[in-house]
Amino acid sequence: MKSAPAEAAKARDELARKDQALQTYTTESEIDLAKTRALTTIEGQMQSSQAYSVTLNKRKQELAVRLAALGDKQAPVALERELTNINDELAKQADLIAAKQRRSRWLPRVMMRTSSDGANFG
Repeated sequence: MKSAPAEAAKARDELARKDQALQTYTTESEIDLAKTRALTTIEGQMQSSQAYSVTLNKRKQELAVRLAALGDKQAPVALERELTNINDELAKQADLIAAKQRRSRWLPRVMMRTSSDGANFG
């Protein structure tokens, strides 16, 4: 069970959040437009990261062919370094895509909470 001061603080925070949203957005349609724009931006960023990952994977395959062609010879340091850099960048892109996917699931819920008090929209 939460204490009365904790409940009061939570209520104040919720009211402050809604007041701030109303200062930024005057109508529910403005909130919907902002949500749509934000989701479109996130989707574009994910598509860009995915396309970049495809390019990196193609380059990685090219390097694998070059390494295989070397046979038992030691791979040049530059080739190994490039392969390491590609693997690092692929990991970064995977993390970025995962973060954007989480945000694209999170954003509509936040925007819905902002617009849930329909009585404030005129």
